[in-house]
Amino acid sequence: MASVGGSQEPQNGQNFFEIKTETITALDNKMDIVYAEAGPKDGGIVIAVHGAPATHKMFKKMAEPLVEKGYRIIVPNLPGMGWTPLPESGCYNHTPRHKAEVIAGLIAALDIKEILMICGHSMGVHVVVHLAALPSVINICRSVCFLSGPGVTPHKRVTPWWFYKSASYLYYWMANIPLLGTGVVYATDPFFTAVGMRGKTKMSQVYSLYEVALFEWEEFTDDLSKLHDHGMGALVVHGDNDWFIQLEIAEDNARRLGVLPENTVWYKDGEKSEDDIKDDVLKRAMFVEGGDHFIFMKEINILSHEQLSLLRALEKRKKSMSEGEES
Repeated sequence: MASVGGSQEPQNGQNFFEIKTETITALDNKMDIVYAEAGPKDGGIVIAVHGAPATHKMFKKMAEPLVEKGYRIIVPNLPGMGWTPLPESGCYNHTPRHKAEVIAGLIAALDIKEILMICGHSMGVHVVVHLAALPSVINICRSVCFLSGPGVTPHKRVTPWWFYKSASYLYYWMANIPLLGTGVVYATDPFFTAVGMRGKTKMSQVYSLYEVALFEWEEFTDDLSKLHDHGMGALVVHGDNDWFIQLEIAEDNARRLGVLPENTVWYKDGEKSEDDIKDDVLKRAMFVEGGDHFIFMKEINILSHEQLSLLRALEKRKKSMSEGEES
């Protein structure tokens, strides 16, 4: 394992994350994955999966209170996003399933034996579900955290689905035509700026629209059921003013994961409308009145409160199971 040099991200004392690279095996290929890490080496591991377009930097505010409590945070930059290049072999097809396989390869390369929580923001939620349901991961992952993520059906803004899918394929194809593609990419750049989806590169923005078109809704539904049946811990976080994904989708995700109505809390102006969820509850949902697609960055105090509560619940369960085995 080696730290990444200045060609990736400048290193200085003010950086919260340590930026590293790891050569992994995934999709029957070797590839280099750049990832960010913070926290003690022996801390309980939390993995965060960014959406698209995005990089590890989006999780800095979320990671800070977790690191303060002794957790180790690992945030991969997915291929074509941030500092991780696309594999030259062409083995990577931008689907959530391939993203999951890449992160599973990183987990194996880092020899991780237990993951307390895998968090995903936006499109990263589909990746998290496929990842956590993999045979190599499901038995070492204790919980998932959905941050403003899509569900089992398309958002109302991308319907009819067949039209959005066709348009996305056409956009991706045009963006890859020599000369013409450059004009297409630059012409559409203001759209991404307007909706808050700026990527590190303009092509990463193209990938983001294309990747949504590659969602396999039935696969996601099946893997969500696997997590429910496995008894996976869960935290669903969403705002009712999310422009990209309506609240009903998050509520449906919570139900499918097994979150009970009494373990759902609403926040308004930073205050809860209900009592605290007890630290022994392993499935919960947190909704924020007026919250938008980036509440995980803007409402960090209430997010970390619920995340740490769930992590305490996981620690209690582990201790209880350990004591039961000893007796």
